[in-house]
Amino acid sequence: MDFIKINNLKKYKDLLQSLHDNFSCKEEWEGYFGFELKWDEDTGEVLEILEKYQGNIEVSPEENEYPIVCVYAFDETFDRFGEIKTRIFDWVPMSNL
Repeated sequence: MDFIKINNLKKYKDLLQSLHDNFSCKEEWEGYFGFELKWDEDTGEVLEILEKYQGNIEVSPEENEYPIVCVYAFDETFDRFGEIKTRIFDWVPMSNL
């Protein structure tokens, strides 16, 4: 498990961006955290980046909760039945520690 202190929404978005490669596709990543970047329906081209995203991110702390400590673990293991994905992601406001 990893822990990281996050002081503001920009750093939170940076953390979410760094976790992108733990998902099999952009839609899975966006769905896990609860947002959707703008994209061109004809070409599939992504028209927006998370850093500049102004919409709501469902899985995020309230602005008054920063600073926070995020805890996360993204693992893929295989057993005789196939792939098992373990995803743990949560945060605790520093004021609660």
